[in-house]
Amino acid sequence: MGGTGSEIVTGLVPKKAMPVLKNKLRGYLSHSSRFYVGATANPALRAQQHAEEGWTRMVLLYEAYSPEIARRMEQELIDFALRANFEAVVENIHSGGGGLTSESRSKPRSHKQAGAPRGPVGGER
Repeated sequence: MGGTGSEIVTGLVPKKAMPVLKNKLRGYLSHSSRFYVGATANPALRAQQHAEEGWTRMVLLYEAYSPEIARRMEQELIDFALRANFEAVVENIHSGGGGLTSESRSKPRSHKQAGAPRGPVGGER
């Protein structure tokens, strides 16, 4: 289980992972001018897309075992980030949950697919 630094938090049920993730997010929000929280089933592709949009960094925070869990955690962390009293601009315009579908994880794992849906990821410009 990763719980410090840039390690991905794994092996924790969402209820126990959320305080760890909020603490990590709090750290990123306090040192960034802009921020985005999202969930993805393909971190490499998402990083490439964000780089094309001008983002300079993407941090994977949590590995969920289902899209539904990743979606719920993304929504909770977006809400947390929007309510935080930091100067960072949270660029999420939706409450989250739209980027993952159950179908996106229903196919068997292959070299082109991520092994598990990744929970909230953060980026900065």
